[in-house]
Order: sequence, then structure tokens, then C-alpha cells
Amino acid sequence: MFVDGPSSTTRSQSEHQRLKTLRKMKVSNWVLRLSFQDREPEER
Repeated sequence: MFVDGPSSTTRSQSEHQRLKTLRKMKVSNWVLRLSFQDREPEER
């Protein structure tokens, strides 16, 4: 059972931060792939 206290809030905050970094990494990877494909179209 969870208690509404500072520990639970910090836990959710860390989880939110982790998700944000994950999303940022995914987006940067996607942009990298896009730019790479744009640079070398003859590769495909």
C-alpha cells in the first residue's frame, strides 16, 4: 500500500524524468536515422 508522502512523490518524479529521457533518446535516434537516410539515398 502506497502512502502519499515525499518518498512517493520523488519516486514518481524520477519515473517521469526517466520516461522523458527515454523519449528524448528515441526522438534523437529517429532524427539521426532520418538525416542519415537523407544523406545517403543511393545506399537504399
